Amino acid sequence: MAVNRRWKDKEGEYQEVTDWFNIEAWERLAEICGEYLKKGSQVFLEGRLQTDSYEEEGTTRYFTKVIASQMQMLDRKSPDAG
Repeated sequence: MAVNRRWKDKEGEYQEVTDWFNIEAWERLAEICGEYLKKGSQVFLEGRLQTDSYEEEGTTRYFTKVIASQMQMLDRKSPDAG
């Protein structure tokens, strides 16, 4: 999931940064996400953070992911829908 942040700096110029997050969903929530979400979909996700680690070339790497418990689709329905 990508989250865009935009702000105005001290000089009045707009700055934008995109943060990327790994999301993990289980059971029926995972099925719904797989069926209805696509690249560019706007969603609200709620869940807990979990930090995991793995070994790469002798170095331990850590990453944090969101274990989703709730999801709400924020995209408006297209005129063709329903």
